[in-house]
Amino acid sequence: MESNKQITGVVRTWNVTRGYGIISVSITEQFFLHSRAVVEAPKGMNDPTGCTVYFDVAPALNNGKLSRAINARIIAPVAPGSQTLGGAR
Repeated sequence: MESNKQITGVVRTWNVTRGYGIISVSITEQFFLHSRAVVEAPKGMNDPTGCTVYFDVAPALNNGKLSRAINARIIAPVAPGSQTLGGAR
């Protein structure tokens, strides 16, 4: 990424069991997000589907189709009472 400004997207799908999901920025632009790439999230978050997220971009791993979201900050609140995503505080 050329600037220090993070990209804004929405978590469209999330696999709670495996700890990953897909962020959509536009209809044609999507990114892979793993729970280990989340550096900030509301306390008690387990499923961020529908939440807004700010993130940086890294290349796909192992011939993956989607670039990866890293340094992700999930900002929209979700219902309390579930586990925290890995790496989130």
